[in-house]
Amino acid sequence: MKTLKENWLFGLLLLAYLAISIPQLSRGVGSLDAHGIMQVVQRLANGEEAGVSRPPGHPTTEYYLFGSVAWLIRHFGGRPFSDEVYLGMQLAAGIAGFILFYDLLFRLFTTRWRAAIAAACLAFSPTYLANSFDGEEFLFSIVFVLVAVRLLLVSPTSWESPSVLRISLSMLAFGLATGCRPEAVIAGVMYPLFYWFNPKQNWKDFAVGLSILGLFTVAIWLPVILSKGISPPTGSGMNTSQSVLGAGYKLLFVVCPLPVSLLLVWSSIRAGMELPVRLRASSPRDCAIVICFAITICFVIFFIRRSDKPAYFLCALPFTIALALQRSDRVLLGISVFTAIGCAVGLDIFNNRVMVPPYFTEGAYLKAVSGKPPSKLDYLRYISSFSPNSESSKAVVVANAWPWDFEYHMRRGELHLREELIDESEGVPSLVLRPVGNDSLLIATRQPASNLEFLRKRHAAGYEIWMDRRLFRTLFQKHNITDPLHNEGSVDGIPVRLF
Repeated sequence: MKTLKENWLFGLLLLAYLAISIPQLSRGVGSLDAHGIMQVVQRLANGEEAGVSRPPGHPTTEYYLFGSVAWLIRHFGGRPFSDEVYLGMQLAAGIAGFILFYDLLFRLFTTRWRAAIAAACLAFSPTYLANSFDGEEFLFSIVFVLVAVRLLLVSPTSWESPSVLRISLSMLAFGLATGCRPEAVIAGVMYPLFYWFNPKQNWKDFAVGLSILGLFTVAIWLPVILSKGISPPTGSGMNTSQSVLGAGYKLLFVVCPLPVSLLLVWSSIRAGMELPVRLRASSPRDCAIVICFAITICFVIFFIRRSDKPAYFLCALPFTIALALQRSDRVLLGISVFTAIGCAVGLDIFNNRVMVPPYFTEGAYLKAVSGKPPSKLDYLRYISSFSPNSESSKAVVVANAWPWDFEYHMRRGELHLREELIDESEGVPSLVLRPVGNDSLLIATRQPASNLEFLRKRHAAGYEIWMDRRLFRTLFQKHNITDPLHNEGSVDGIPVRLF
């Protein structure tokens, strides 16, 4: 009863998080990478050679977590690794991250009510919310990094005499975090800082710890190393200036609402100004603050080079919020209020990938659900009944949607389409669709859209090519942010009409 009384505010915020998250479990998976993960996991459950969904690999989630669950439900329940199972595990990771962050903040920094509010600012942030509803492995990475920090800094005995077991378990959790998201290796900066701050640790202890950390990490990645080897991740395709501008835009407008981002930047600058004083101290609180600052700065540097996904910064967001928690109650109040407002309404400076004056747009909640199949039904119905309004008797309409978006509604009888496999010689492992009773319209999804051979052959066969305006910009002019799109475009000499 005492525990319930002490944690009532956190309990209410957790219930609010669950109230908006649980309904999304039955609304399908929209993320491209999530479907890649599920394919690898299903192959593992079937005993086939799985490979990796994306280089360099994600062994913790794909092999150990999702793979184990998929094998169990297949062999003991006779069921596949479905959308609902995947989304349930995503939500479980979101809940675990919410609870762990709250507990860590309370034990290291502040009171329960301030810790609850700060943890809610993480859970209701746009990127965290989107990955709770759908998304990839980012939340699992956060969970393991927070476990690693807690084992390292929150000791049941003495900060100055940490047990070898707790340090080893912390390093194991960190290794598992890198197996969820490889960029989590950046958070490893916590270990040299821990040995620097702790007066009872010396360079020999650091060398032993580094060896243990390396052994754990290699062991976790061993299945990937032995099967396919470690391949570098795919690049973002941006030059330096594009990366810097993209990182600035996404850090300010996408990762968090703009006012929250500005408060977090200010708090991080203040933490940097206090760094010389912190470095001369030897308390676990000072060590934790310096670790938070170091992880934030290192992830900002990384994000400048890999800003194509806002969620790349998500692993650092708890530590950036922890820095803001060191400021006054007014700062925390501002972050919490603007996070709540940001769930309902947002501010942006891009519209269909074209820079425009600032305008209000949908909030974090609607953005998080907009990528899921049910939110696309009206658009897909429009595509299914598309009328080119031209003299051409045949048309290809390229939709800004994935095959599973159509399939979700076809299974429910909400769209009446038939599927056709594309000739394998075209190199497109995908399908196209035709409306029932209308052979003159061919619907292509995002998968074959970027295949020039597919577009070229259909154009040569007399099809008029129509493409979603936003998709055209995304695929072929994604770094052109100033010129508005017209009604027509060209792809390698192939005329394309835009809608």
